[in-house]
Amino acid sequence: MSEQVLNALNRYYDAFDDSFPMAAMSGVGEDEVIKIIDKCIFEKKDVYDLGYLSSGDEIY
Repeated sequence: MSEQVLNALNRYYDAFDDSFPMAAMSGVGEDEVIKIIDKCIFEKKDVYDLGYLSSGDEIY
């Protein structure tokens, strides 16, 4: 995992006090993950509120 993704994941955690669901987004490339995180932070909505995932998409 690149340093850019790690930084984005940290920013997501800081913004939402929750981890970004990387396992559920495993088919998404690193650049797209960063774009999604940036959009979530900008709009102040997590991946579920923006419709990227539904609560049933989580992998445990």
